[in-house]
Amino acid sequence: MRLWPLLRAIAFLPLIAHNAFTPLVTNMASATFDTLKFANALKAVGVPDRQAESQSQFFSEMFSINFREVEDIEGRLRELEQRFLANARSDMICEKLDRVMMHIRWMLAVLIFLAFVSTLFLI
Repeated sequence: MRLWPLLRAIAFLPLIAHNAFTPLVTNMASATFDTLKFANALKAVGVPDRQAESQSQFFSEMFSINFREVEDIEGRLRELEQRFLANARSDMICEKLDRVMMHIRWMLAVLIFLAFVSTLFLI
């Protein structure tokens, strides 16, 4: 078993994967993994053909699974953000209603005081 090509491939794996991983847009869920480019890069550093092709297929499946998870997480974050904004709006409305109620209480207290004072002077 020739160990040196495998060790060399492992050493270059992050660089090879980075070069084979080409994002199309800034959104991570919309990126692609170029399996042919990755397999050719592995073959160039001495990895046997079948092993390079199986590794590229494995990484392709792994990245697609991870991207689906990222899309799910992004969807959940959007849902939580909408819930948070709805709760923030309802909290703002409650605070506004509390302030209005406090003003009404003060006006009622002043009216009761004025009624009490006016009854004192009428007697």
